[in-house]
Amino acid sequence: MYKKRIIMFLMIVLGALGLISCGKELEAEEAVKETAVYKKIVVLDPAVVEMLYLLNAEDRIAAVAHSQTTGIWPEDKTKDLPDVGTLAKPSLEKIISFSPDLVVLSIHSTGLAKDLEAHGIKTVSFPANSFDDIFNNFLEVGKLIGKEDEAQKITAEKKEKLEEIKKSEPLNKKGAFIYSASPMMAFGENSLPGEVLKIYGVENLTDKVKGERPILTPEYVIEENPDFLLVGLGVSSEDEIVTANPQLKDTNAVKNKNIIKVNSQALLRGSPRIVDETMNLYEEIKNLK
Repeated sequence: MYKKRIIMFLMIVLGALGLISCGKELEAEEAVKETAVYKKIVVLDPAVVEMLYLLNAEDRIAAVAHSQTTGIWPEDKTKDLPDVGTLAKPSLEKIISFSPDLVVLSIHSTGLAKDLEAHGIKTVSFPANSFDDIFNNFLEVGKLIGKEDEAQKITAEKKEKLEEIKKSEPLNKKGAFIYSASPMMAFGENSLPGEVLKIYGVENLTDKVKGERPILTPEYVIEENPDFLLVGLGVSSEDEIVTANPQLKDTNAVKNKNIIKVNSQALLRGSPRIVDETMNLYEEIKNLK
């Protein structure tokens, strides 16, 4: 009886050790998966294309999706990259033809995830609505390609620059970033442009209006009387906003010709390069009449 108990005890112990061993093996396998270095990437998000160039990892790019309206930095190099269609309509067949080990999706292409994964292709996406999102995304991209140290170094440099801007003299102006002329639609505070305006010490016209990207009526803009207006995306020129909304002619922004056409590629794209453009735009707004 006593011997049987000892045998049973030993069996339980050995079984437990076996389970622990299996558990450790599974953990190790998961760790390997998490630390896999990707070398053949189809990138459907322009921000991540920029990140790979910042990390000197452009050799990892198998193909990209091209924008029909704006280029991708550095344009002299990215314009010749193989493509799989446009940002709005990438081709599943073309993507698969490159046999990538990773596909980076954009907000326009998240619907491809299931089809790609059905072909055994891993997908990731990096939404960015704030500077913190951008820095975290950049560090994650660094991990995916085995360049964590480089990503951490660049992130530290960009964060330091951003802190410089935050410590600069507040602009104490009133303005908005308009991305549609008719109806006038602007970026709210919970967006990258909204965060940029807040960092500048600018009162965003959208702060008093509900919605992430609210519509601003001409009457409301006249009442608020902004010092400047930034325009981009769906607004192709400084004149377009006034042509579509002639009522604005007596606002300070229009009278003083303080309507700035913003490089949407640089200020709206979730890449660390936005920090440099944020600094340049600060100086431009600071020097307005």
